[in-house]
Amino acid sequence: MKKIIYLVLFCLLINNNCFSQKKNITNTKTDTVHQLRAFMSLKDYSKRYNRKVTENDIKNFIYKDRDTLILISDKDFYKKGISVPYQPKDSSFLETYKDVIYQKYSSRAKNPDRKNYMRLWRTPIKIYFAKSLDIEYKNAIIKTANMLSKEIDSLNITIVDELEKSNYIIYQVDDKNSYRFIKQISSNKYIDYYLYWKSNKIYDAMLELNLTNYKTESKNTNINHLIQNFFKTLGRFYESSKIPYGSILSNITSSRKEISKLDMEILKYHYSFGICKGTDLETFEEQHIKAKEIFKKTGRHLQFTHIDD
Repeated sequence: MKKIIYLVLFCLLINNNCFSQKKNITNTKTDTVHQLRAFMSLKDYSKRYNRKVTENDIKNFIYKDRDTLILISDKDFYKKGISVPYQPKDSSFLETYKDVIYQKYSSRAKNPDRKNYMRLWRTPIKIYFAKSLDIEYKNAIIKTANMLSKEIDSLNITIVDELEKSNYIIYQVDDKNSYRFIKQISSNKYIDYYLYWKSNKIYDAMLELNLTNYKTESKNTNINHLIQNFFKTLGRFYESSKIPYGSILSNITSSRKEISKLDMEILKYHYSFGICKGTDLETFEEQHIKAKEIFKKTGRHLQFTHIDD
């Protein structure tokens, strides 16, 4: 009995859009029985499925962290999901990734009341360039966006000609162009961005290049800083001391940064599906511990199933 409960606990829903799953294999003299048990929050279940909770559902409730979890049928579980095995990474990479996503080792993040969450785009990014933006800056972003979109299957970036069709606006402010699309960015900032998200899914962004007080910067410097900030908007990435100098995500300021092999590895991992998405640091680390324990005991990788709203 203890073994069965132990395995079920590894099948609990980690967040709104991802399930971890483990097959419980029981050997008998005549057959092998495969069971899949997956749970999700009762609150999320009521939003996702238009059906009443039955007495049988109530009998299978699990209570965890002050939340009620409901057992999901195989039919519902696979209805809109993508199931992918856990993606193992070495500890050095994972600690770097955790600093980029959660600021684990950053002194600026030592506020116990503040949590960072993994955030990413789950819908295609549609960029609109304001007429104020210099053509050279526009071309540099297009080149970078095309390269990243080509390299990463689940990162879809396109350029649109109409503001209404976009969800990402890039614009320039200078002596001739004073219009600012958003007020949340300080007017004293050189380059900055603002992201909108819901349930840790980014759905809209603004990237502003403000040359009003930075008239002496060269075009190459402006381009480099634009690309740096554009890259960071793809996942609400923080700069890290664990990233080597010269890489986009290094915390050492430079106007000569390039998208390094490590930057790309982080971006690809962020948009892979071998781990649950939208989690906080504690949950992220807990998932890896569980996945490694399961692999060590069974030789099988924990499966993660992702379901979009």
